Amino acid sequence: MILILAVSVLIVTLSLTSKSSGVPNIFGIAPLSVLTGSMEDTINILNEYKDVEGILHCYPGSFETAKLVMDRYYFGIGGVLTFKNNAKTKEFVKKAPLDRLIIETDSPYLTPVPFRGKRNEPIYVEHVAKEIALIKEISLEEVIEVTTKYGKENECIVFNLIYEREGFYYYSIVRADGFNVQEWAKQRAERRHDWAQSAGQKSNEYFNRSNKDKDFLGTEPVGKLMFRLALPTITAQLINMLYNIVDRIYIGHIPGEGALALTGVGVCMPLIMVVSAFAALVGNGGAPRASIFMGKNDTSKAEQTLGNCFTMQIIISLILTVILFLGNRSLLLAFGASANTIDYAVGYMNIYAVGTIFVQLTLGMNNFITAQGFAKTGMLSVLIGAISNIILDPVFIFGFHMGVRGAALATVISQAFSCIWVLSFLFGKKTFLKLRKSTMKLKADIILPCMALGSSLFVMQLSESVISVCYNSSLLKYGGDVAVGAMTILTSVMQFAMLPLQGLGQGAQPIISYNYGARNEKRVRSTFKLLVKTSVSYSVILWLIIMIFPQLFAGMFTSDSTLLAFTKTALRIYMAVVFIFGIQIACQMTFISLGRAKDSIIVAIVRKFVLVIPLIYILPNIFRADRTNAVYMAEPVADILAVTFTAILFFFEFRKALAEISGSRKQ
Repeated sequence: MILILAVSVLIVTLSLTSKSSGVPNIFGIAPLSVLTGSMEDTINILNEYKDVEGILHCYPGSFETAKLVMDRYYFGIGGVLTFKNNAKTKEFVKKAPLDRLIIETDSPYLTPVPFRGKRNEPIYVEHVAKEIALIKEISLEEVIEVTTKYGKENECIVFNLIYEREGFYYYSIVRADGFNVQEWAKQRAERRHDWAQSAGQKSNEYFNRSNKDKDFLGTEPVGKLMFRLALPTITAQLINMLYNIVDRIYIGHIPGEGALALTGVGVCMPLIMVVSAFAALVGNGGAPRASIFMGKNDTSKAEQTLGNCFTMQIIISLILTVILFLGNRSLLLAFGASANTIDYAVGYMNIYAVGTIFVQLTLGMNNFITAQGFAKTGMLSVLIGAISNIILDPVFIFGFHMGVRGAALATVISQAFSCIWVLSFLFGKKTFLKLRKSTMKLKADIILPCMALGSSLFVMQLSESVISVCYNSSLLKYGGDVAVGAMTILTSVMQFAMLPLQGLGQGAQPIISYNYGARNEKRVRSTFKLLVKTSVSYSVILWLIIMIFPQLFAGMFTSDSTLLAFTKTALRIYMAVVFIFGIQIACQMTFISLGRAKDSIIVAIVRKFVLVIPLIYILPNIFRADRTNAVYMAEPVADILAVTFTAILFFFEFRKALAEISGSRKQ
């Protein structure tokens, strides 16, 4: 039986081998290589030739895709079926009819377990057959009988050479029943020759076009490319900020209770930051790794990264939703809510918790859209949600008299709209990296490096939550509800300052990551230099505007005269050195783009946990005359020290990273 299997493999191999390899071709054509970006595109090309039959060698696709041509094609299954982590091929074999499978070797490659790593031999098809039997829960004998049937039925065209024409060999045989298949063989060969030329041309055209599209991160001028990617990303970041800021603007102007309601929602910010932090942990860590894999032309690993991150974000979302529902009151009281503001805070969070999964998937998965270079699509993801929120906020807050609960409901619905847009793109046809069921099973070697890389931004955003708690508790102690309310406005303005900087970094990230993976030292260096210049320029301009016109920012959020006057002074203190912060963000985002998770984590921890949090409690004991403003001083003092530390660390680590890719390129 095994001998029959081996012979059938030989038959298939001979039938699909070109003259150039030294083995004649019975079908009259060289084996066709269809070079496309996906199996779906390959199938589309094959379906243009409905009268053609054949075998798909080492079929890598899904059962759903195979169904489109299963009536005309057989599917080659080799040693990869026995590989431990090849869930996709195992799933295909389980669903596919046994009589459409052909067992093959692909010798000397794709050696099955337990001989993996050695030269593949035809006799090893036994192990592939056993794996098929195990998967389909049938006998080995049945597998052998059915999978060899195709070879037996077509053996009439493999033995007798009849003539050579234009470099192609044609065969004929007189079968036992006396039927001579010579003319049939000639006609079939000629049809397939014409088909091969046509299909081959189509596939080459597609391959060249798709490669041109994918290589733009490594070929277009850096300045033009970065601004093309960064501009929509910055816009998206500014628009994204509108979710919470628009809520606060509307809430702050609720007649009679705006100031207290604003303070109550401000206390919710630590919990909202936690949700965003987990989105950054997965999405902001996975997206750069996907870009690096794309730079290495490893689309399979890039898509596995996308699928694993999708699954992990769903799991995290469900856990966070339960926690937010069960413990929000206790957490909010601990985070700085008073008896006057707790009801507003709880009312907001109870509804916001429902939309945790939408927030997670929108923020996290949108990173994979921008990482592929689809910056405008990523911007639209955010724009859809922001516009929806702007429209729905006054409807629910004032129209239905829902107050802070209406603001939360508007945010949840808006995030749901954004989530639908993001997932429809990643499951669609325009994306380079596609969400597939086969890539969603969590693998430690895929998801853990993503979370390690994203942990710096996670720590940074989580620390913002912890710091917000520290600020609120200290300010409630020294300045009361008005000081906590002012902090809500300061946090909003800081978001305004930081998000465009992060947008610039995310615009540069695909370029740096792709070219780092492609070992293009020059483009990595030039992209970083441009990122630093633009980030610092933005920081300086923003600082000047805040210092000169603080009332413009404070007046957006409140009309309460007491809160307005208090916030103007606090804002100048809190944002005193924001002009240097462009250096911090540019270095930190570049660490992430290069896959330097450790360095990115270090700078995030130093700034927030080592510097800001201790200073919140130390400075009020030094400047006892005005302890409330001393709390606000913790931010600028920490920023000066943090930027200095980050710049020094980056100087050495960036040179090391460039030396690594330069050295490997020379080798």
